[in-house]
Amino acid sequence: MGKNSFFLIDSKPHNFLLILILGCFFFTTLATSQIIYLDYPYVMDEYNYLVQAKIFSTGHLTIPIKELPISLVDYFFIHHEGHIFSKYPPLFSMILALGVIVGAPIVVNPYICLLFLICLYNIIERHSSKIIAICTLAIVASNPYFLGYASSYFSQPLSLLLTTLAFLIASQIDMRSNQSLYLLGLVLGLHIANRPLDAFCSAIACLYLTFLHRKSYVAILKPLSIMCCGLFILCGYNWVISGKFSFSTYPILNAEFKVIYPEANGLFNGLSLFVAEYKSSLIKNLWPLVTTQYFYYMGVILPLIAVVGLISTLKEKLTVSLILHVFLLLTLYNFHNSQGWPQYGARYYYPTWIGLGVLTAFGLKFLSEKFLFKSDKKTRLLALTSITFLVVSFQIFSQLSFLEKYANRFEFVKLFHRELSKSCNPKDIVAFKYKSWARNVSTSFLGPIDFVRNGNGENDYLFVLNSTDLASAKQSYPERSVCKFAFPKFRLKE
Repeated sequence: MGKNSFFLIDSKPHNFLLILILGCFFFTTLATSQIIYLDYPYVMDEYNYLVQAKIFSTGHLTIPIKELPISLVDYFFIHHEGHIFSKYPPLFSMILALGVIVGAPIVVNPYICLLFLICLYNIIERHSSKIIAICTLAIVASNPYFLGYASSYFSQPLSLLLTTLAFLIASQIDMRSNQSLYLLGLVLGLHIANRPLDAFCSAIACLYLTFLHRKSYVAILKPLSIMCCGLFILCGYNWVISGKFSFSTYPILNAEFKVIYPEANGLFNGLSLFVAEYKSSLIKNLWPLVTTQYFYYMGVILPLIAVVGLISTLKEKLTVSLILHVFLLLTLYNFHNSQGWPQYGARYYYPTWIGLGVLTAFGLKFLSEKFLFKSDKKTRLLALTSITFLVVSFQIFSQLSFLEKYANRFEFVKLFHRELSKSCNPKDIVAFKYKSWARNVSTSFLGPIDFVRNGNGENDYLFVLNSTDLASAKQSYPERSVCKFAFPKFRLKE
């Protein structure tokens, strides 16, 4: 994309502004995760990654545990031959283990998102200018949707970083060097070890962009071969811990991403069942995804600017590949609108922030060129700065509103664990007094099941919800004491 004279302005304070934005973002995410989120894995996915990170930090892949009745086994953990481990790929937990070792796992995602912002800045600066890159970075870094996951224990930020690195490499593929091709394959191979389905979407989009640059199918085979090595290593890891040479330790194709139907009578019937379920999910999820789970959490202004950027650069190679990436994510996850706890947006589409960021930059560039082309440089700079300031202010206000809305839920989790430590001892069988929930707690986003965390093997509480589970737990662990626990009184504001 060409650059006009305005976008070649050598803005002397841009380095200071870049450091200021990155610094404010980093300390904001740390404050949010520590003060508001209380350094706690609210969603079971987060808890799963953190427990596996603690396992890795001890130098082991799994931890031993007695075989438990199915009702006591956490859905997000795998029990295999007397051992327990995460059902998810290992890369993020391995990185998170470094944080566990130094005693600060919560800083891992803020650092990962900081690296993403640096990569995003590099891509935008190469395709527009420093001033556009600075303004876009300020908008992205202050967005509630982006900040929420940056303060969490989810693996999506790492997926976003790896996707962005892949696009950064693919968007500037050297026409003569093969090193960048192999580097692209390495990044995609690492991506597979984090979130294989996300990696599949990134690979197709980035390899397509590589083809547009190289005009050679042979060039695509080089990164693809390195990526397949990453897949082979992941399958080998899963074989070691679970006995399954597969990219997943659990039947993912017959679970949340169902494409296999054992009840189907032949291939045709199986395909018809898949199409029917896909259509049903599309109708059910698309509208709430767009209105309440995706655009709602990022605000209205940023998506509108991104749409302007999309329309104005439809013929650009990078834009086409970014849209392909978004389309693949939406279709692969079947427009699933899962968000976990309410402080997060739809988590499956967090990697689309690379596309949102770049298209927002293109939108800012187009608006500046289209409506301010007759103005002098100072007027253009002032207008661009004013737009950025308004968007950032709106997003900060939205973020504060979200945090205030959900603050009481965070406080209840803190209260729960404080009262639990007073009433019960570690390694106790904690039997929840189920009726105490309805009597003492009023909320629509929490339930007793959210506090059943049985993924720490034999070194922590064992939670049960009913008398049947209690009898099974006592039979499996006769040496443990039973602690009957009533939920503390607390009224949450909805």
